[in-house]
Amino acid sequence: MFHFLSKWFATSNSKTIKNPRKASSSSNSLPKIEFLEDRTTPANITFASGVLTLDFTNSDSTSESVIVTNNGTTIDVSGDANGSQLSFVINDVNQITVKDSGGGSAQASKFTGSSGFNLSGGFSSKGVETIEVNQEISSATSSINIETSQMLKVSAKLTTTTGDVFLKNTGTSSSNDAGIIITSKSAKISTLGGNILIEGSGSGSTNNLHGVAIDEGAKIFAGDDGSTFGSISITGTGSKFASGDYNFGLWVDGIGTEINSSGGNVTLLGTGGGTATSAGNFGLVVTSGAVVSAGGIGAVSVTGVGSANVLGGGNMGLRVDGAGSLITSSGGAVNVTGTGGGSGKGGYNHGILVANGGAILAGGLGNVTFWRRCICYWYGWGFRRG
Repeated sequence: MFHFLSKWFATSNSKTIKNPRKASSSSNSLPKIEFLEDRTTPANITFASGVLTLDFTNSDSTSESVIVTNNGTTIDVSGDANGSQLSFVINDVNQITVKDSGGGSAQASKFTGSSGFNLSGGFSSKGVETIEVNQEISSATSSINIETSQMLKVSAKLTTTTGDVFLKNTGTSSSNDAGIIITSKSAKISTLGGNILIEGSGSGSTNNLHGVAIDEGAKIFAGDDGSTFGSISITGTGSKFASGDYNFGLWVDGIGTEINSSGGNVTLLGTGGGTATSAGNFGLVVTSGAVVSAGGIGAVSVTGVGSANVLGGGNMGLRVDGAGSLITSSGGAVNVTGTGGGSGKGGYNHGILVANGGAILAGGLGNVTFWRRCICYWYGWGFRRG
């Protein structure tokens, strides 16, 4: 029954999905930080009243890259940067702001080092095309807001207590990247009462250009402060410019990869990308042991929409695949919606597919409700309440 799915991410001797984000060696290379010797418009670095500001001033397509490093004693700024001071005592910096007054189209910044950035005033970045977070950024009551247009990669912790976390990538046609990548066991986005909102669109015109990819043991957790319960909302859209295949909306992959709350609602929406004869543009995939859940009476709502704008096949809405792959609650409702895509005769554009030990459950008195358009398939699947 399941053999036809081998054409959509299964190898000849396995029914498990390949990780399409890793399958391409050319289209998914992350942007590199480059140092250019001749720089007429470097980013302006200023510091006042505890606020470190990086203002990217380039106005064309010339690369402009800045690295911010916390070495445990000072926060140092290097790369295409200009300012009267480029090194700051860590305890003096309580807020970091990144902005783009130049409007250039090839700007990048990386946050790294041996120690985390503890910022009581929060962190905000808007307008820079690419941001990489390789070291923890934490705040208490203030928010962490990062908005990019090409790619946002997080491989470290982003933590607040009651502050919110907002991540957004709008996607462009000029560069081939997944929109938001949250990856590695070191990556954990968490709050204790604050809300987590993630919105990502893939960039570029090739393949494997997912809207949001969460994998390699990364965790997203909205906790509580005893009275206020944080919620999670994640929306991913595969690149709408891509003529290649496998441009997923939201990809959640791997043992140890978790999206959960202590009692707030968890809402996921994935919409496949692609154009023309593109195929395999799933809306939302939970696979290889990844878990989506809500604690307490928190509700879980997952919606997967396969790409409707392509002629190729295999544009499934929602797929839950592999042993341990799970969508569940502790006692709240679980609402599942899947809409198959495809505008041609490619076939296999199922609304919902649960396969190979994947499961959709509701704990306690919670109910599971399915809404689907097109065919649903259940193969080696789990579905129950309690």
